[in-house]
Amino acid sequence: MKPGPGLRRHLTAGSAFLLTRVTNALFVLVQLALVARGFPAGEAAAFFVYWTVVWVAAMFIRFGFDQFVPKLVARAAVSGDPTDLAGFRNVIQRTLALVCIGVPLVLVVVIPPADLREIAIGTGLCVMGAAAMATSFVLAGLLKGYGHVAASGWSTGFLAPAFSAAAVPIAHAVGGSWTTIAAATTVGLAGAAGVTTLMSVRLLGSDRVSAALLLRARPGLDRDVLPTGLLFGIAELTSWLPLWMAPVLGASDQATAGLYAAIRVSAAFSWAFLAVATVATPLIAAALARYDYARLRSVLKRSAAAGAATTAPLALFGMLAASDLLGLVDASYDAYAFTLVVLIAARLVDAATGPLVEALVLGGHARWELANQLLGAGVIVIVGVGLEPSAGVEAFAWAYAIAFSTQNALRVLQIGWLLRTKWQAVPSPKAPRDPY
Repeated sequence: MKPGPGLRRHLTAGSAFLLTRVTNALFVLVQLALVARGFPAGEAAAFFVYWTVVWVAAMFIRFGFDQFVPKLVARAAVSGDPTDLAGFRNVIQRTLALVCIGVPLVLVVVIPPADLREIAIGTGLCVMGAAAMATSFVLAGLLKGYGHVAASGWSTGFLAPAFSAAAVPIAHAVGGSWTTIAAATTVGLAGAAGVTTLMSVRLLGSDRVSAALLLRARPGLDRDVLPTGLLFGIAELTSWLPLWMAPVLGASDQATAGLYAAIRVSAAFSWAFLAVATVATPLIAAALARYDYARLRSVLKRSAAAGAATTAPLALFGMLAASDLLGLVDASYDAYAFTLVVLIAARLVDAATGPLVEALVLGGHARWELANQLLGAGVIVIVGVGLEPSAGVEAFAWAYAIAFSTQNALRVLQIGWLLRTKWQAVPSPKAPRDPY
């Protein structure tokens, strides 16, 4: 039987989004290789830490607003009023100040022995780069909410990493310090945000883009906005916590750089599932908005199956070729192949459980997911500190895997309980025909 038009549309959108993830992974490898091979180990390690600080700071600046946008898009579609998209300005007025205070404190701890001049320069670059990255992600969420899944992927999966990778050889020609690479990368992120803005205006119109970025939201913002921002911020902290803990516990620059490479490479093995989750998100939002829990159950089951089916072959390849993949970045990094294997296994577990985070956030239970993220961070700290003296940086890979598995087990239990109780499988008469 041939797939229906809805399924073909979702397959096309998912495939296009997956292509952007593959492109992202390639640019990540290129950036890693250019930095690792073109700069001294100490400067490379400092830049890698800078990059993670930018990424996490961007998460706090947008404070989960990009994940919340599909819900706001649904409201705007019902009301016909683009001001229902507003809220990012309210968020950034609070988060940007906190980032400006927190970034220098983090840099002092995680980039020893940086002097005050480097910390001052690094702080400015981190804040500017994070603001540009946050803008790109909010616009990507807006594009996804309006059904432009491929465009949302290109904005963050191609433009930002391409501009960042291109910045490295420019920095190499100018100088050899990590602040030089950071400055060039920050300019690249600003350029990517500018191109994303132009693309969004063309596809959506200037009224929607300006409403999402510039207008103040009306009173009565959804109660899940705060926990959504907190949980995604903590999720990013959890993702990079092992890298920050390693130097604090005495890991060498080489070990820190190798761990960073393993974490970044392992992230590429979540791109297939991310494509599935991105396509499923609007379907989950629509089912929840119409109280069509039978369709919700179907979307979750099919998404979990698709996530496992698309991720498992890639994960098997990655585990078998772990040493070679890290060797592409730098020949000395193959010593961390087992670390990469464990991290890839954690990604596979995440994919096999489906887009449960999206269901909790869009379904009014962001507080539950916030608790899941806090528990995961605690597991990483306890397991990492406990195993590090005997296992070295591999301890953080095991901590990461155990935290991922614990979080996903809790999500399965939570969604299962909701489907049996509050989300009983009773189709709504207003629900549209199942696009599958």
